[in-house]
Amino acid sequence: MDDKEFLASCKIPWGDQKGTTVTPEIIACLSNACEQMLPDLQKFDRIKRSLAYGEKLREYVDPLKLNEMRGLMSNIHSPGFLQSDSDKSMLHALLGCFTEAVEKLEIIHAWIRGCGLNVNHLAEEVGDGMFYDHIIMDLLKLTPEVIKQMNHNKLQSRYKDGFTSDKAINRNTNGEQKAMESSLDTIIHRK
Repeated sequence: MDDKEFLASCKIPWGDQKGTTVTPEIIACLSNACEQMLPDLQKFDRIKRSLAYGEKLREYVDPLKLNEMRGLMSNIHSPGFLQSDSDKSMLHALLGCFTEAVEKLEIIHAWIRGCGLNVNHLAEEVGDGMFYDHIIMDLLKLTPEVIKQMNHNKLQSRYKDGFTSDKAINRNTNGEQKAMESSLDTIIHRK
């Protein structure tokens, strides 16, 4: 499935309710959530940089929490937990995906605060997110085509009779999971 087919299969309309609008209350709530959450969410980027690049971690760590984590780490039953290069790469990529999403949230926050949509910055962050997504796909030995097909099958399972807001809200996650797993099994066995 090429990108055009994938995007066409995933197009979900902006609500199925007539008169659905972005209200000042929704924007105010979004802005408030950004202002409250961004400072804490930005800590994940500093953690990623410390973990992956060796940057000194400047976050305060509660000594009691540190001791609790040391205890948990010693109780993990998997020897070598997060010691292999592939485990470290996976953690780096997963944190990278999250930190890129936070940067996109920062773009949204600036946009709704009247600074305009910074298309260059957004394109940069989309590219950064793709970089981390491709690391994960490589580690999982999956291709973008397989991932697109799985997502397509999930959405087809959810909206087989067409999109409705009710289906978007009240999802059959077990059915969607089965659709993705069966598509993954089919794709892998085809090779």
